[in-house]
Amino acid sequence: GIIYARYSTQKQDKKSIKDQVLICEAEAQRRGIEIIAVFFDIEESGYNPERPGYKAMLNYIRQNPVKYLLVHHTSRISRDTAELKIRARELKYLYGVEILFVSQGVSTENENFELLFSAYGIADEQYIESVRKNTWRGLYGRLLTGKAVMAPRYGYKLENGELKINEKQAKVVRKIYELYSQGHGYKNITQLLNKERIPAPRGPRWTHNAVREILTNEIYKGVLVWNKAQYRKIPGFSKRKKIPNPP
Repeated sequence: GIIYARYSTQKQDKKSIKDQVLICEAEAQRRGIEIIAVFFDIEESGYNPERPGYKAMLNYIRQNPVKYLLVHHTSRISRDTAELKIRARELKYLYGVEILFVSQGVSTENENFELLFSAYGIADEQYIESVRKNTWRGLYGRLLTGKAVMAPRYGYKLENGELKINEKQAKVVRKIYELYSQGHGYKNITQLLNKERIPAPRGPRWTHNAVREILTNEIYKGVLVWNKAQYRKIPGFSKRKKIPNPP
């Protein structure tokens, strides 16, 4: 048998992986299953089917005889119910692998496993939606008190939760606007900034995209825009789709 574990964000404890593996190992020992490999993903979303540990686990199964895959919870395989079912069918019917979801006591050994997966999938999706709404409500409440709800852009800084001008970086922002108003394009401005060895917002050198961002972002007019769009997972796509919100 093999084990797969995953946790999603930087805010979660890295011990989560160890705990998931220990729970699966205990179940394997109870059933007399020998664990021959462990796969895991750190800070990877359950909506992303391109996780390196997940892909390595699937490739291992496709190339080696495996009887059992032990996982702590259905959401560790995928937050997408459709992906969970597709993968379970593939592993069970093509490769003869039974998936044991230890904490829920659910497995593909049960002939009604797809129905059970649907029920757990609905619960997972409701949980994600609840977290999204609670996060949004918390940010909106913070915004109403005059506090910043986003990381500061280049040229700004946070002081006691409020957005303030970073005077050192602001000089560079003004320089970029002055150059642009004089007829210099993105490429020329980028070259001039790098020639003067002015520190870039990210990375060692300025890029056209960094210059364009500063020249097109409304924040440099003093206009703060929040909640302009939401990101939704679309079945069949690994990346979330950006959906504009009403003004």
